[in-house]
Amino acid sequence: NWKEIADARKRIDSYTCTKCGYKPGHYSSIGLHVDHIIPISKGGSNSLNNLRTLCVTCHKKKHKHMR
Repeated sequence: NWKEIADARKRIDSYTCTKCGYKPGHYSSIGLHVDHIIPISKGGSNSLNNLRTLCVTCHKKKHKHMR
């Protein structure tokens, strides 16, 4: 399920934003999102190699066009 996949990606990324380096605290995922590098709508998948951990701020910047 998605929660297990997202938790695995956050662990792999050491609970750190891969864009800016933000780390919310010791093994905390508050303020972190798991982002699709290639969106599902463009043929991407939920595989771990198509996912990355982003903080809320970096995630919003990536998706600002969707507002």
